[in-house]
Amino acid sequence: MEEDSLVLRFGPAGNNGAVLSQNAFSALSSAQPADGQRDGQQSLLDRIAKDMATWESSGQWMFSCYSPEKGKPNVPGFGEFSAEEVRLEYYNCSANNNTGYYINSVNQLVQQWRKRLQELKALNGSGKAAMVSVEER
Repeated sequence: MEEDSLVLRFGPAGNNGAVLSQNAFSALSSAQPADGQRDGQQSLLDRIAKDMATWESSGQWMFSCYSPEKGKPNVPGFGEFSAEEVRLEYYNCSANNNTGYYINSVNQLVQQWRKRLQELKALNGSGKAAMVSVEER
């Protein structure tokens, strides 16, 4: 298989394929509704920032999607891929003597994940508006 025809089918790598059994986002299930729409929006943004800090520090699997509340759409920018999918992609690249391409691709995706995580930890005006619009869907 030529390098140009390789398709990477997963997001940023993390924690050598380990998946924690605890739910780093469990604080969401006990969140209290805030008074008023503005307080509710600020509460949502605070939870997102807290979740991102928890996700980053916990060593939890990076290849997960994220939604601040059950039944709401996922926040854009995070892919969801299992350890098995990541491993299969490595095996496919290895079989084609293309592990360098695999490593570079994973490193690039990790950087994209970190960038998105940092954006959500420190939301600016336009980012806040985008998160509120996702929540309202």
